[in-house]
Amino acid sequence: MRKIFIILMLCAVLAGCGFNPEQASSGAESLLSEKSGGEIQYISEAELGEEAAADKSYFEPFIELSPSKMEYVYLYVVDESGNPVKNINCFNRGQWDDYLSDGGGKRSGVSMPGGLLPIPLYGYIEGNELELILANCDAEGKAITQNIIVELDRLKGGEICKAVWAEETPDSSAENRSDSITVTVKASSGKDFSRYIVYITGHNENQQEAFPAIGAAYSGSFAVKNLSEEKNYQLGSISYYEPRYTDENGTVTLVTAPLDGFERIEIHIADSIISYAGNDEYVFTESLGQNEYTVTP
Repeated sequence: MRKIFIILMLCAVLAGCGFNPEQASSGAESLLSEKSGGEIQYISEAELGEEAAADKSYFEPFIELSPSKMEYVYLYVVDESGNPVKNINCFNRGQWDDYLSDGGGKRSGVSMPGGLLPIPLYGYIEGNELELILANCDAEGKAITQNIIVELDRLKGGEICKAVWAEETPDSSAENRSDSITVTVKASSGKDFSRYIVYITGHNENQQEAFPAIGAAYSGSFAVKNLSEEKNYQLGSISYYEPRYTDENGTVTLVTAPLDGFERIEIHIADSIISYAGNDEYVFTESLGQNEYTVTP
């Protein structure tokens, strides 16, 4: 998914986490709950739950469509009862440090509805052991994180790292917040919009003067399919990339706190977190202030 962001806030609140990155990077422990030594074990693909296996079947074709053809390995995130946990963000140490310092949007992945969390093997990763930070970025007041160390040789060999998330889940956090919205993606054709990625950005009316082509579209809701010029479309938007997966009903709950002060939101929907030439992408513009949104591509 092609994403170009222009940061308008001098000190961006960590998107969805509700805390100040400057405070976090200064060592304010009350703002972070970073735990080491999360419980993990290595399992075979045959030991995946049914939903996670469906995640994998859905995700893998997009790897082939991606120009980079990057190699992926997999985590499997479950709660203490063995239920899949979706929308857990995963960062390597460098990505997490960037996220704390400036709210940067880069991350290694997000867990899918069945708990599967694909991780790209970036070329700069060296050695066998890799530290990963699993994060609930929707918790109010602080990001809840859990550190794990994975063995890349085992993952490259086809094993999957099963990680137990023992804290509040992102979905529970978002649903319990007063500054969250629910987006449901429905299609008149009956198309399945489960496992789609959704994120939001903010816009104000004064952008109409600077960008009349964009402003003209603000007269009502609209959708753009297969965006080819997202750079032009994104001009003036707040940098806010917090991707979340829809559930089996095409529904997702998103935190809007960083968009306070904006009059409109753009709801971005894509079929994959991987960017490729044929991404099935949609963008809807809506007034900010509703609790629930239903969009129909």
